[in-house]
Amino acid sequence: MIVLLGLSLYFNIDHDNELEKYGRYTVGKTIKYTLSFKNGRQVQYEIKVNGKNYKSSSDYLYDATVPNGRYLVKFSTRDPEINEIYLDRPVSWDIDPPADGWTKKQLTKR
Repeated sequence: MIVLLGLSLYFNIDHDNELEKYGRYTVGKTIKYTLSFKNGRQVQYEIKVNGKNYKSSSDYLYDATVPNGRYLVKFSTRDPEINEIYLDRPVSWDIDPPADGWTKKQLTKR
Protein backbone atom coordinates (compact mmCIF):
# COMPACT_ATOMS: atom_id res chain seq x y z
CA MET A 1 0.00 0.00 0.00
CA ILE A 2 2.80 2.40 0.90
CA VAL A 3 4.61 1.55 -2.33
CA LEU A 4 1.49 2.38 -4.36
CA LEU A 5 1.11 5.69 -2.54
CA GLY A 6 4.77 6.50 -3.19
CA LEU A 7 4.46 5.67 -6.89
CA SER A 8 1.32 7.76 -7.18
CA LEU A 9 3.04 10.77 -5.59
CA TYR A 10 6.09 10.28 -7.85
CA PHE A 11 4.02 10.21 -11.04
CA ASN A 12 1.97 13.25 -9.97
CA ILE A 13 5.14 15.23 -9.22
CA ASP A 14 6.71 14.08 -12.50
CA HIS A 15 3.53 15.10 -14.39
CA ASP A 16 3.51 18.53 -12.74
CA ASN A 17 7.23 19.06 -13.41
CA GLU A 18 6.80 18.13 -17.08
CA LEU A 19 3.98 20.65 -17.51
CA GLU A 20 5.90 23.33 -15.61
CA LYS A 21 9.03 22.96 -17.78
CA TYR A 22 7.50 22.19 -21.19
CA GLY A 23 3.91 23.39 -20.89
CA ARG A 24 1.93 25.28 -23.52
CA TYR A 25 -1.81 25.88 -23.79
CA THR A 26 -4.47 24.86 -26.27
CA VAL A 27 -8.21 24.20 -26.39
CA GLY A 28 -9.69 20.86 -25.45
CA LYS A 29 -13.12 19.65 -26.52
CA THR A 30 -15.12 17.47 -24.13
CA ILE A 31 -16.37 14.20 -25.60
CA LYS A 32 -18.32 12.30 -22.95
CA TYR A 33 -18.64 11.23 -19.33
CA THR A 34 -17.32 7.94 -18.10
CA LEU A 35 -18.05 6.30 -14.78
CA SER A 36 -15.82 3.89 -12.92
CA PHE A 37 -15.76 2.51 -9.41
CA LYS A 38 -12.07 3.43 -9.09
CA ASN A 39 -12.11 7.00 -10.49
CA GLY A 40 -15.74 8.07 -10.16
CA ARG A 41 -17.14 10.38 -12.81
CA GLN A 42 -14.59 11.36 -15.45
CA VAL A 43 -14.72 13.62 -18.51
CA GLN A 44 -13.07 12.41 -21.68
CA TYR A 45 -11.67 15.17 -23.86
CA GLU A 46 -9.42 15.61 -26.85
CA ILE A 47 -6.84 18.13 -27.96
CA LYS A 48 -5.10 18.72 -31.27
CA VAL A 49 -1.41 19.64 -31.23
CA ASN A 50 0.57 20.11 -34.44
CA GLY A 51 -2.10 18.26 -36.42
CA LYS A 52 -2.28 15.20 -34.17
CA ASN A 53 -5.23 14.35 -31.87
CA TYR A 54 -4.74 13.24 -28.27
CA LYS A 55 -7.43 11.92 -25.93
CA SER A 56 -7.36 12.10 -22.16
CA SER A 57 -9.66 12.21 -19.16
CA SER A 58 -10.04 14.21 -15.96
CA ASP A 59 -12.22 14.40 -12.90
CA TYR A 60 -15.61 15.90 -13.76
CA LEU A 61 -16.40 19.45 -12.64
CA TYR A 62 -20.15 19.80 -12.15
CA ASP A 63 -20.60 22.95 -14.21
CA ALA A 64 -18.65 21.60 -17.20
CA THR A 65 -20.38 21.24 -20.56
CA VAL A 66 -20.17 17.65 -21.76
CA PRO A 67 -20.14 16.83 -24.63
CA ASN A 68 -18.91 19.65 -26.89
CA GLY A 69 -17.56 21.96 -24.21
CA ARG A 70 -14.36 23.86 -25.00
CA TYR A 71 -11.84 24.41 -22.21
CA LEU A 72 -8.25 25.50 -21.72
CA VAL A 73 -5.73 22.64 -21.61
CA LYS A 74 -2.06 22.73 -20.63
CA PHE A 75 0.08 20.15 -22.44
CA SER A 76 3.74 19.16 -22.61
CA THR A 77 5.52 20.04 -25.84
CA ARG A 78 7.70 16.96 -25.36
CA ASP A 79 4.72 14.64 -24.90
CA PRO A 80 1.23 16.11 -25.51
CA GLU A 81 -0.30 13.00 -23.93
CA ILE A 82 0.79 14.64 -20.67
CA ASN A 83 -1.88 17.30 -20.28
CA GLU A 84 -4.33 18.85 -17.87
CA ILE A 85 -7.73 20.36 -18.64
CA TYR A 86 -9.06 23.40 -16.79
CA LEU A 87 -12.81 22.78 -16.67
CA ASP A 88 -13.23 26.11 -14.92
CA ARG A 89 -11.74 27.97 -17.93
CA PRO A 90 -14.23 27.72 -20.85
CA VAL A 91 -13.07 28.92 -24.28
CA SER A 92 -15.32 30.66 -26.79
CA TRP A 93 -16.03 28.95 -30.12
CA ASP A 94 -14.57 31.91 -32.03
CA ILE A 95 -11.06 31.34 -30.60
CA ASP A 96 -8.76 28.95 -32.43
CA PRO A 97 -5.42 28.02 -30.88
CA PRO A 98 -2.19 27.97 -32.89
CA ALA A 99 -1.14 24.47 -33.97
CA ASP A 100 1.64 24.42 -31.37
CA GLY A 101 -0.40 26.16 -28.65
CA TRP A 102 -0.01 29.37 -26.67
CA THR A 103 2.90 30.02 -24.34
CA LYS A 104 0.63 31.68 -21.75
CA LYS A 105 -2.89 31.12 -20.41
CA GLN A 106 -3.92 34.27 -22.27
CA LEU A 107 -6.45 33.39 -24.96
CA THR A 108 -6.36 35.50 -28.08
CA LYS A 109 -8.22 35.40 -31.36
CA ARG A 110 -6.16 34.55 -34.42
